Amino acid sequence: MKKPISELATLSTGLYLQPSQAADILYLQARHFDDEGTFDFRVEPEVTLDARQSKHLLLPGDVLFASKGHSRFAVLYQPSMGKAVASSVFLVIRLTSHSQVLPAFLVWYLNHPATQANLKSHERTATVPSLTLQDIAKLEIQVPTLAKQSAVVQVDALRRRETDLRGELQKQRDHLIQNTLLQAIR
Repeated sequence: MKKPISELATLSTGLYLQPSQAADILYLQARHFDDEGTFDFRVEPEVTLDARQSKHLLLPGDVLFASKGHSRFAVLYQPSMGKAVASSVFLVIRLTSHSQVLPAFLVWYLNHPATQANLKSHERTATVPSLTLQDIAKLEIQVPTLAKQSAVVQVDALRRRETDLRGELQKQRDHLIQNTLLQAIR
């Protein structure tokens, strides 16, 4: 069954804030994530929030979607990242309790090449390409059973782990060959 994200979640934009001297909150920006959406845990707090801005604190399970810029990706906010708010480059997707969608599945779905190609066709092309909150709200996603969603997430995690291991194996192999060649000429 396909459903638009607007039926499954509330969507909001990230905040535009200025850095603060007495910062105690992370201000998540696209540059804090690599191409695979892995968070850089060396990021330091950059902002403070007033009472009305505190409603924008991220909650476990919030999905951040980079809607502005050339790098389009979704990541799952986790408390291990630290107390944080999203910058204006992100849309925050907060699944409702009755949505029957796992946050990690939504991240996988949004990052899938077919979804990315679909979203690219909706981009506003200015100096900085962007998607609107309405573009994401209208995006329909296939919602399989929770068991299937969980299986997809697990298989995708294994796929990413395999990719990492293959990369590490290639680096080690290259290192071994280079050292062997160096030893051969000595």
